[in-house]
Amino acid sequence: MISIIVPVYNAEKYIHRCIDSILAQSHTDFELLLIDDGSPDNCGAICDEYAAKDSRVRVFHKVNGGVSSARNLGLDHAQGEWITFVDIDDYLHLDYLASLYAKNDADMVVGSFQLVGSDERWNVVLEDRFYDREHLEDSVFDLLIKVNFQTPWGKLFKHHLLNAHHLRFDEKMIANEDFLFVLNYLLHVQSLQTCEAFGYYYERGNVDGLSQNY
Repeated sequence: MISIIVPVYNAEKYIHRCIDSILAQSHTDFELLLIDDGSPDNCGAICDEYAAKDSRVRVFHKVNGGVSSARNLGLDHAQGEWITFVDIDDYLHLDYLASLYAKNDADMVVGSFQLVGSDERWNVVLEDRFYDREHLEDSVFDLLIKVNFQTPWGKLFKHHLLNAHHLRFDEKMIANEDFLFVLNYLLHVQSLQTCEAFGYYYERGNVDGLSQNY
């Protein structure tokens, strides 16, 4: 099972698009953890409505603490073998989870994505390639300069590796905490798979969102 962790804050304009795209996934073995980070709008109530209609949806309400604390709460409650993150103003192609899960022979799967919003639309595409530990060490600097490796979304993480090494987001950091989380995880993987197929749509139009520090 895949645990999908979505921090929710001030995103009424986008919330239905995001959650509907997740619930419509062709790969159906997942749980959706919606973390209401003290959102001042109606997002919390909307999350509860989804949970009442679909047993795969679990909602957690908390005092506002920022995107890192929201993601950490999701990690504390996730039950899946794999972890992925989605931002509430982004959305997914219906085959997004299936395309990543098809590559799950690696400890980490990194997908391609498309930037949308603000009259912009362009693709950030990786090649289909498997890296064992030796090849990953040889290529890591070339990979880390790619935008795909600087965010927690667009990836599959092994849950047991996150827990075994006590990997969480640093809630004291106000910038680059996403990249640090990815870097810390990479220290512990033995293999990595990159995917050419993209299905993650990154929204640049929501300037008020919880994670709009990218």
